[in-house]
Amino acid sequence: MTNNGGILLAGGTGSRLYPKTVVSNKHLLPVYDKPMIYYSLSIFLLSGIKNVTIVCNTHDLDSFQNLLGDGTELGIELSYSLQDKPLGIPDAINTAQVEKNYERFMVVLGDNFLYGRDVFQLIKNSIISNKNTAFYQKVKNPENFGVIKWDGKKVVDIIEKPSDFISNDALIGIYIFDS
Repeated sequence: MTNNGGILLAGGTGSRLYPKTVVSNKHLLPVYDKPMIYYSLSIFLLSGIKNVTIVCNTHDLDSFQNLLGDGTELGIELSYSLQDKPLGIPDAINTAQVEKNYERFMVVLGDNFLYGRDVFQLIKNSIISNKNTAFYQKVKNPENFGVIKWDGKKVVDIIEKPSDFISNDALIGIYIFDS
């Protein structure tokens, strides 16, 4: 396919990290020796995706561009799309698709940390298979996550922080879609 890419979601307010996020976007805060967003960008790099659109808000656009530029230093091509209100993942994807209309794309939340070679092989296999995919992990406390509601092997809904048990399969913030 000719027009594949990645969409990195970094438009949230980071209100749970207040007051640190008053002066800096949460995705730019350091985790160990690098800004948090580098970990999410590495998911794209290790998955072979070199064309990424970062969705952020107008207030933080200059900070992202000052840090990352057009991606040349990282060996990738970066573009930016603005989402001024945190209206959720579908709205952010639509916003990015206006900027770069990808035929197939991977969506990664800007505060993701993944490790282990097996997970990246799973991602690569999903990209190669051309199947729409939502990655998930079994958790002990599903009430703190967006979880999958199943009907057999079919996903029928995604419930955000359910008060009643739905399943313990929590979405991890990595998705592969077609247009």
